[in-house]
Amino acid sequence: MLHDCKILPEHFNNVLEGLKSFEIRNDDRNPPYRPGDELMLREWSDGAYTGRWLRADVPLVLRGEYCRPGYCTMSIHLKSAGGLRLTRFQALKMAATPEDIAIILNANERRFCPHAYDRKQDDCDKACGACIVGWLDELV
Repeated sequence: MLHDCKILPEHFNNVLEGLKSFEIRNDDRNPPYRPGDELMLREWSDGAYTGRWLRADVPLVLRGEYCRPGYCTMSIHLKSAGGLRLTRFQALKMAATPEDIAIILNANERRFCPHAYDRKQDDCDKACGACIVGWLDELV
């Protein structure tokens, strides 16, 4: 089940930066929040949506003695985000695969692939991004 929810800018930014991995919400949904649900967290500021959004999985929902009556606490895992202007560093932190890393690093005609590709080519013998991951490992 996907739940569409408003989120204030300070909480939005904390979730985006990985500082906040939970949501405390009114437990007023029908059907109620459950493990396995997803949240669409749309940023709300000054009485309107800003256009920025986060999508998160809900692996755990706590109720009862852990929460005030009528509220629940949910553990959340950020899946995706949109409507954002990210720095290159923020985009790299959110990259899910080596191919995502290659696409980000090769943006704006900067070429990190030794073959100057921005996507996997048929003649490449490695998974796209594998060269970049190897290069990053050497730097650490």
